This record gives sequence, C-alpha cells and structure tokens, in this order.
Amino acid sequence: MPDLRVLVCEGKDDLAALRVLFRAAGAQDVPRDALRGPLAFQAKGFTVEVHAAGGKDNIADRLLMLAQGAAATRPSRIAACFDPDRDIPELDRGFLKRDVRFAAAVAADFSSVQVGHVSVPLALAAWRAPSDAVFDSADGAEHDLERVLIAGLLTQPAQTADHQWAEATTSTLLRLRADHGWKRALRILNAWHAPQVADESFVDRLLQMSATKDGCLRALQASPVGALVRQLVEE
Repeated sequence: MPDLRVLVCEGKDDLAALRVLFRAAGAQDVPRDALRGPLAFQAKGFTVEVHAAGGKDNIADRLLMLAQGAAATRPSRIAACFDPDRDIPELDRGFLKRDVRFAAAVAADFSSVQVGHVSVPLALAAWRAPSDAVFDSADGAEHDLERVLIAGLLTQPAQTADHQWAEATTSTLLRLRADHGWKRALRILNAWHAPQVADESFVDRLLQMSATKDGCLRALQASPVGALVRQLVEE
C-alpha cells in the first residue's frame, strides 16, 4: 500500500503558501485535476496531499473524514495548519474539540486520532510570526498567515514608502474596526503592491514577485507550519 500523508489547511491563501513551502523542501508536484483534486506532492517514496477545509471551523471534520478513508487510501499520518488568532500556544488547538466527533476520537495531547482499531498520528501547527513582527497598530497578540507574510515583507529592502502608506491607512481602519488587523493590513498591501491582482490571488502573487518572494518564503519557513512541512517531507 502506498504511503499517503495528508495536510489540512483553512483555505486558498494557505494552499498558495504551502505550495511554495513543499517545493522549497524538495517535494515534487504531482499532476492533478485543477478543478477537483487536492494539491499533491511526491517525496522520498510517499505522497503528501494538501486539502483546504473551507474555513478554520471545518478543519476537524475534514481531518476525521480523511483519517477514516477507505483502507486503500487511508493516510499513514494526518496534519493540519491554522490561524491561532488570539489564542496562546498552549490553548490554540482547543477549537478542534468543538467538533464533537473529533473530540471523541482525538488523543488528549492531540498526538493521534483513533479510527476504529487504528491510531493515526496527528501533527498540528499554527501560523505564527516572530514576536517582533510589528506593523503599526495591528494587534500584537494576534497571529495568522497574514502576519507571517507581512513579517516577510518587512524584511525587504527599499520598502519605506509603501510601508508608511500602508501603516497609516491601516491605522485609520483600525480606529474604526480593531479586529483582524493583520488581515486588513495585508489587503491594504495588496492595493499598493499589485492593484491589478484580485484579493484572493494576492498571496500567490506575493510569492512570485521578485521584490517580495524571498522575504515571504523565509518568513513562511521560519514559522511552525514551515517546520511541519519539513517534517512531513523528511521523516
């Protein structure tokens, strides 16, 4: 039986980030149906599939569904990445237990999921940026993929003008709405860096543009999710 590993993420932006992380880790793309199949990568004799759950609240259900797959396609291990938002590391996995079925199947330490008589190893990682990644008045306690990417943008040279504009604009917005500051900030940077690119494609674009791709990739690799991808590929 081929060795299959599965990683579940929240949505399209995560898929874009994970694609570059797997490629940077040496995994090879597996051809797929662009409309229906999950992202898939080949590495060291096994396959890693990446599934978007369509939102954080759907991750637990998707993990359980994939873990319970038919015997021929049941993964040898499952994993998930997510935005911890304002949850501290010690508590950021708790949202998974809001799904009653998942809560009954997952180990107390979140290390495995029980499927019948089979225990499927589970690994979890949150999108967290370095604590010193500061973007004006965006919430310092809030962590998400957007903050990781902005941490990468802040390492780029010759970005003074756009940072000043984006920070000033973000501050104005945050005086009106204080929540999700990093997500708002990235969308403002979208308007500055690539106004012709639709919001849902901006992360893809950030990871392709010569002025931004290297810093963003380094930030992604330095995050816990970057470590999880390397674990899935190398172990």
